[in-house]
Amino acid sequence: MLTASNVQCPTCETTSRRSEADWATVASSEREFEHERFSVWRCPACRCIHAHEDVDLGRYYERYGLHATELDLLERLFYRNKLRFIRRAVDLDRASPVLDLGCGNGIFVDYLRRRGYTDVAGYDPYSRTHADPDVLGRRYRLVLSTDVIEHVPSPAEHLERACDQVAAGGYLYLQTPDADHIDLARTASVRQVLQQPYHRHLVTAAWLAERLGRLGFEPVARTHRPYFHTRIPFLNLPTLDDYLERNGGLVALNEPFRWSSLRRPGFWWRGLTGGFVNPTDEVQLIFRRGAPGAG
Repeated sequence: MLTASNVQCPTCETTSRRSEADWATVASSEREFEHERFSVWRCPACRCIHAHEDVDLGRYYERYGLHATELDLLERLFYRNKLRFIRRAVDLDRASPVLDLGCGNGIFVDYLRRRGYTDVAGYDPYSRTHADPDVLGRRYRLVLSTDVIEHVPSPAEHLERACDQVAAGGYLYLQTPDADHIDLARTASVRQVLQQPYHRHLVTAAWLAERLGRLGFEPVARTHRPYFHTRIPFLNLPTLDDYLERNGGLVALNEPFRWSSLRRPGFWWRGLTGGFVNPTDEVQLIFRRGAPGAG
């Protein structure tokens, strides 16, 4: 029974005493809301991290920086890394049906089409151009869920919907923060990955593998290097996190580069050496449908 002294984990459904969970207060990662503070807590059983307060997400998403991202040279470079990781594990030809579930403004859909993939669909109920649910009426060779599951009210329901779209023998790709490697005692250094109030539930790679195993999926590829972490100078995760932290969050991605950053020795150090750091707080995963019990 839930009381004021305990909490129930939305991912593993374990009820724990509030005192057993790890709690932290963090400022919003976005410039317009950085004066606001939000509570997050970690389930002691599954180690997933959850936002505590209910908020009016519509108000915050009106100013969400990634909604304005364009397919420029930098994005094409990052997406090439993403596609390479996928193609190393997935037998994918250019006629294979692909669905980007939670595609935002459809930027990766556009990228794949430009690369010659002829059967690519995107779905996002909050998108002006990709909100047609008819694309959910079929199954796909590859379903992508890139930095989506942390935004949704129910990670388990999102996984089930994504799995329902995967054809027999097909694949599910996910990229998401890995809660198991996020230190809530250091909120100032993980503010960008906690990304409040947008990230509602940050799950662990272990939870994803266990839940997807129940749904008949087997792991085929895993890396803690997100596709936007490269060894090209300055194009790495430590540099990106530092730049966003100092310049207002994701909104800075759609603004002219702050050349004043070049006056900071720390920016140069991260830019030149950050690509050789092995990040742990993000994970890319690919699962294949067809394990015992698959539907």
